[in-house]
Amino acid sequence: MAEILSTPHGDLTLPVFLPDATRAVVRSVDAADLVGSGVQGVVVNTFHLLSKPGIRTLSSGGIHRFMGWDRPVVSDSGGFQIYSLLTKNPKLGSVTSDGFTYRMSKGAKKINLGPAKSIQRQFRLGADIMICLDHCMHPDEPDERHRESVENTVKWSRECRVEFDRLLVEKKIEPESKPLLFAVIQGGEDRELRRECTDRLMEIGFDGYGYGGWPLDDNNRLVEAVEAVAEMVPDEFPLFGLGIASPEHIVSCVGMGYSIFDGAFPTRDARRGRLYVHKGGKVEKGKFFTRIYMQDDKHTDDHRPVDESCDCLCCSKYTKAYLYHLFNIEDPLAYRLATIHNLRSYMRMMSELGSGGQSEVHENPAIAEIKRSKKYSSLNIDTIGRVVNWASERAESETDVVKVAKKKLRQVYGAFIDSFDYNKVKALQDQIIPTTRPVALKQTCEQILQCHQSTSERIGILDKACKSIFSVTGKPGSVLDLGCGLHPYSIPWMGLKQGTEYIAWEIDERIVDLVNGYFERSGINGRVELKDVLVDVPDYEVDVVFLLKMVPSLEQQEAGSSRKLIESLKAKWVVVSYPTASIGGAEKGMRENYEDMMEGVIEGMDVGIEKVEFDEEIFWLLRK
Repeated sequence: MAEILSTPHGDLTLPVFLPDATRAVVRSVDAADLVGSGVQGVVVNTFHLLSKPGIRTLSSGGIHRFMGWDRPVVSDSGGFQIYSLLTKNPKLGSVTSDGFTYRMSKGAKKINLGPAKSIQRQFRLGADIMICLDHCMHPDEPDERHRESVENTVKWSRECRVEFDRLLVEKKIEPESKPLLFAVIQGGEDRELRRECTDRLMEIGFDGYGYGGWPLDDNNRLVEAVEAVAEMVPDEFPLFGLGIASPEHIVSCVGMGYSIFDGAFPTRDARRGRLYVHKGGKVEKGKFFTRIYMQDDKHTDDHRPVDESCDCLCCSKYTKAYLYHLFNIEDPLAYRLATIHNLRSYMRMMSELGSGGQSEVHENPAIAEIKRSKKYSSLNIDTIGRVVNWASERAESETDVVKVAKKKLRQVYGAFIDSFDYNKVKALQDQIIPTTRPVALKQTCEQILQCHQSTSERIGILDKACKSIFSVTGKPGSVLDLGCGLHPYSIPWMGLKQGTEYIAWEIDERIVDLVNGYFERSGINGRVELKDVLVDVPDYEVDVVFLLKMVPSLEQQEAGSSRKLIESLKAKWVVVSYPTASIGGAEKGMRENYEDMMEGVIEGMDVGIEKVEFDEEIFWLLRK
């Protein structure tokens, strides 16, 4: 992997993250803000810019002058966007071996976009790195469609190469002003097809290569093809992880050999008030940052910066209290300052990765192997690292660490993971929209709760349990749900007041993404964070904490951890529960064993105790 990538508008120090300026703007900030944040370059989209403002407008001085940006610009061909357009509405166009024919909307002018025309337009933009037109394909498409995708991608890339070289000569471009041309590797999840596509593109010859298609599966995990492509492309070529943008995925992919990334992840998070805070030290074990939410009331009087280690404009001039105020009044300055901060956080992360601060995900082969496994790849990297450290102290040899760690993971998480139907939950959740009526929302949530055995066995008692619990604790104004699973989908039964804050922690990335989407779709004032209670200590002052079916799991991992956790919680009430039978249905002495366990956990603790008992589950209400 190259350390420096030279372009007509300056060098890119690799690895590099390039924020998306899809329509010639990184939303909420200007060029000076980008420079001040340390951004080296941006990515624009040819497809969108052809629509607005149009290539004629952009040709006068090029994209750099138009944006007021004098650093490198990558131009995406827009093949993925056209594919998405035609997938949603096939009547708007078609694809052949010659390229795309499409309309932006019904009745609009027909546009033909082939490989040669794509390169011509990218030259008119004046991009520093151009991306060949490629034929994207969803991984679920049949084999013959992926074969078609590879054939078209290779053919179009060859024609892009020919047109690119022709224009270099025609325009008499000097070597130092020569843009770069990248090709995109397709092939879906078929390793051999990816290999074939890579080899054929390598024969043509390009300055760099990009991963084409969907890098993430339905569970938001990197697909195996991402690492396979990295293994296929020689180290001397820069490798572009197109669309790979979350911090965790970037760290993983840098370890594989990717050196360029792009996306709207940090800027979109910023506009939603989700900001990154570095924890200090090297980028390792997935612990290099945490996320905070600026709409949290706890920031009202917090006169510290968002991140005391950060040198961005936001952190050097303003406080969390001020940023909270800006978001509260919905002033545009909130989005600008938050975006500046998140971009600066990304630039610091990339600098750390470039200086050798590789994540222990890759320095530690055991963590890397478990993270790549299909079963545990969606688990919080903190959790995997913690269990691997535990296993390292007990395994007879280094080669046994993975086996011992996986055995522990199976013991404490395996049954829950195996009984979770992500795709069904996602399909059901997609039915929820902000205008969904309460009765329909409750019906959908009940179907979702049935998708995980731990929550499905609670459905029969849900209404009575909520009424009984809140008759003791009172209706909370704030809730913290630790190890939440699908429990937040029980909110329609809780009868919470409008605006009640609902914070949840979960170690499974899939559940985090699902429940955050549910909160957004249903208008609930809530969020889910990817956190492990055995790694991070909750620091929220809330009325009620849910710790449902968590104590047995915590005690299996670290004896005494439940007591420490309960004592540390800043809550009026802690609702702890345990099942009367295992997920497999076994009941042998479980009620008595867990009863003894709970009595041991709270022995000598200064708490009041109320119990709510059902045949399926026992709830202990601890008043602190």
